[in-house]
Order: sequence, then C-alpha cells, then structure tokens
Amino acid sequence: MGGFGTWPVGEPIPFSLRAEAAQVFAFDAFTQNPDRRFDNPNLLRRGDEIFLIDHETAFSFLYALKVQPQPWRLEQLAFLEQHVFYLGLKGKPVDLARFADALRALSDAKLDSISGEIPEEWKNEKLSNVLSHLKQVRDHADDFVGQVKGRLV
Repeated sequence: MGGFGTWPVGEPIPFSLRAEAAQVFAFDAFTQNPDRRFDNPNLLRRGDEIFLIDHETAFSFLYALKVQPQPWRLEQLAFLEQHVFYLGLKGKPVDLARFADALRALSDAKLDSISGEIPEEWKNEKLSNVLSHLKQVRDHADDFVGQVKGRLV
C-alpha cells in the first residue's frame, strides 16, 4: 500500500478534496489540535484521500492556564487561522452535515467503550477532562458546527 505523499504546502485545496478538508478542519477544532498548520500540515495524501497523522498536541486545552467553560465555542481558538486548510476553505461553502451527524452519534456508551480500550497505565485525571470536553461539544453539536462554519465565512 503505497502512493502516499505529504500535503503540498501552499497549494490550493483541489475541489475534489474540499469536503474532506472541511471535515479535517472541524475535527481539529473539535480536538483542539493546533499542530496542523500551514508550515506543518501533518497530513498525507493519496489521490482523493487525506490521512491525518501526528495528533500529539490534540486536546491542547489540557495545558491551558484558563479552561474555556464552553468548549463548543471557538472564539478563543486563534490557532484555527493557522490551520493548513483555513485559507483554502475561507469564504467557500462547506457542508459539515456528515461531521455533525457523527458528532451527535458519539454516544456515552461509545466514549466509555473507547475509554475502556486505553491501557490502565495511561489513565489519569486528564482522561476525564478529555471525555468531559468531548461530551460537552457533542451536546452542543449544532452550535459547534455553526461556530466552525462561522470561522470560515
């Protein structure tokens, strides 16, 4: 299985990948991952497929001095303007219905199942903070998706 290439820095988003790029942008807003930037895309591409790599800075709110009390609100996430897809999506219509549906479908049972797969030695107080973040954003899915779209207007 080959044919992977790194995301070409500075290249426009092909129309065939615009919908997928919007999903990636929304995902990085959801996970608060500031590390998928113009100069550090952390993406691979094969044809019309995008593969996300390197999630080590996801859930960056865990290291914030002041935690955003409403994690579905994106006003404080300045890093989104440095996102690898921000300029390519800015001002273009984006359809995030698939993302919104997936977010709403992220049930407590599914999150508990995922959490149960984490090795015990990796579990600490940060896991409950991550789960709380995911649930709060899910519970405000429509507002969150509206916030993502608003950042791209």
